Amino acid sequence: MELVLTSSACPEQYSLRDDNGAEIGFFRLRHGHFRAEDGSGRTIYEASDLISDGVFEGSEREERMLPAIDLVLAAHGLRRHDLAAELLAATRSALARQLDDWDDPSDDRPHDFDDACEEGIQ
Repeated sequence: MELVLTSSACPEQYSLRDDNGAEIGFFRLRHGHFRAEDGSGRTIYEASDLISDGVFEGSEREERMLPAIDLVLAAHGLRRHDLAAELLAATRSALARQLDDWDDPSDDRPHDFDDACEEGIQ
């Protein structure tokens, strides 16, 4: 089981994959709206009352992702104590690396966050 960061910002999004690599969940934050889908594309969690826009700010990642991951896991009969937290923790270093790379002035991507969100960095 793996939570894969597929875009670090604008939108920040993740794919939850089972042990065979099949996508069983999808999570996306864009323009202050967060949505989680099960593997069939059915929305099972959403929130629009976020401070975050195209990338989670502060504690909102854990506050929104953990219950959303739990719901996707439960929809597939895979819910296990602390599994959502383990999966999210495993993506933190990948997210940090991507955001550090994005902020590297030697690359040719936009470095203004608002411009980058308009263009959709990945």
